[in-house]
Amino acid sequence: MTKLLSVLLAMAVLLGLSACGNNASPAAQSTETNNVQTSVPGYGFVFQGVILIPGDAFAADKLSEPQYIYTQTNSVLGGKDTFYNYTDIEVVVYDDGKTAVIRSVMVLSPNLKTSEGMALGDPLEHVTKLYGNSYTQIGDEWLFTKEKTVLAILTQDGFVAGIEYRLTENNL
Repeated sequence: MTKLLSVLLAMAVLLGLSACGNNASPAAQSTETNNVQTSVPGYGFVFQGVILIPGDAFAADKLSEPQYIYTQTNSVLGGKDTFYNYTDIEVVVYDDGKTAVIRSVMVLSPNLKTSEGMALGDPLEHVTKLYGNSYTQIGDEWLFTKEKTVLAILTQDGFVAGIEYRLTENNL
């Protein structure tokens, strides 16, 4: 379990460092989470009653203030990426100057569950009960694809070490 906590901490630090020095601004730290059962096109995560689906517009005004906001140039796609870091999740929004869409949502807290009932720290047997066996495995990552989205589950020692919702490569 110590190893799992180390991996989660390292992921959070890496996400924060990936945008360091790029217009960081602190914000309020209060975050209330409300996961509700919902049916969405593709994989999406419900946070504070808002459905966050990669590829959709980001409704920042419907969520509480993020803990931090980082902005950096996206050198691959052009445009910019903005990282909205809440206590429990991080949302990455890509803006090409015309449209701003959610690129990914990463779950940072074991206290949050997906709409289907998965959380960080869950055994992988629970994942296959919830999502089935139709996934692609690349190293320690299990990739479940649905429409334009991917549910990426980082695994370690038989447990869920990371949960990320993102666009498929064809939809970047």
